[in-house]
Amino acid sequence: MIANLTLQKEDKKIRNIVYMGMGEPMLNYENVSKSIYIASAQKKLDLSNRRITLSTCGIVPGIIRLAEDFPQVSLAVSLHAPNDIARKRIMPVENTYPIDELMKALDVYVEKTNKRIFYEYIMIA
Repeated sequence: MIANLTLQKEDKKIRNIVYMGMGEPMLNYENVSKSIYIASAQKKLDLSNRRITLSTCGIVPGIIRLAEDFPQVSLAVSLHAPNDIARKRIMPVENTYPIDELMKALDVYVEKTNKRIFYEYIMIA
């Protein structure tokens, strides 16, 4: 809200929101969903849910819940590795939600929302 008020002084406004780099949004789902409602409220930021992206490391129940609650919100997944062994070395979430389980959840997301998924991948030597 503060950023939007600052931009208004320059006759600009927020166009997109990405939930990323502030901790895992799916582990703070209640507050994140409240903020999505605020961002899209007509008397607040009046931002279309299509202009909101949520980035996750792969919290499967959160992905399913997002598809149900906010089918217009885009999803980005930090995959970072092509298989379970490599992913376990760099992403502890792999121990709880292996790639196979994650991919099944992403299939559900696509089926329910008819949206593409952004895959985030970092190359590590």
